[in-house]
Amino acid sequence: MAKTCPYCTKSDVKFSGEHIISAAVLREVFGNPVKNNVSADHLRGKVLKNYEPTSNHVCRTCNSKLAPCDSAGVDLIKQIFSHASVANIGIDLRALRLNWLIKTHLNHMVATRPKTKAEYTSYSRIFDGLINLQPVSTDLYALCLEAFDTDESYYDGTRKEGIGYFNYRSVDFAHTQTIVSSFRIKSLSTYIILPMNSDYGLFGERVAATIGEMRQDFKITPARVPAGDLHSNASILVSSVVPRSKIDAIQSAEAARGAQAPPNATAGQ
Repeated sequence: MAKTCPYCTKSDVKFSGEHIISAAVLREVFGNPVKNNVSADHLRGKVLKNYEPTSNHVCRTCNSKLAPCDSAGVDLIKQIFSHASVANIGIDLRALRLNWLIKTHLNHMVATRPKTKAEYTSYSRIFDGLINLQPVSTDLYALCLEAFDTDESYYDGTRKEGIGYFNYRSVDFAHTQTIVSSFRIKSLSTYIILPMNSDYGLFGERVAATIGEMRQDFKITPARVPAGDLHSNASILVSSVVPRSKIDAIQSAEAARGAQAPPNATAGQ
């Protein structure tokens, strides 16, 4: 089957390397050239240095049309990075800032779930909203937020030590037939819940059940953002907070696991 762009659904087009996290955002955080440290579950414990992950799944025309989202993403990043922790702080997710966040989640899904790329064509209504720079209907996804209670000493975006500025993973919930996409930006963890195979039957009930499973099985307790707040002009308060004691315990466990892992991979040096 010929590769198609998820935004325009065309296959007879030139494809370009779409940055998983916008190039403009990476440069805002790490400078130019990018000096960063990338880790994610799909890298199997490896750490990539000075790396700008891309995916060749968007055509050149649509990539250019999405540029306003990337500019809005820079504004969102500036707000998040201006705080050591966004716990109990209002985050501005209006208009294209929210679109950038959704786009980045979908980019990560394409890059990290290569065996299930057919899923993304089923989210055509989401892609339509993004490419037309319009609000994405809140009937098509759910957004949850959670903050790390941290200070600046917890973070290091250029070395393995400390918490990286970005992290991504996705988890399938078979019982509810949902996918939870998790993308952390410094101290802000964002979770987008989508249906598997674009089956939106009883989606609201399935989202609630998924959040319940996250709390029970993974001890993750993000707060769902009410649909009515997503397209309002009000900032969204990040009220769910991961305490430092839990973060310290996770870091200790990861350090112990890392001591037993193979040597780290590097790229772009």
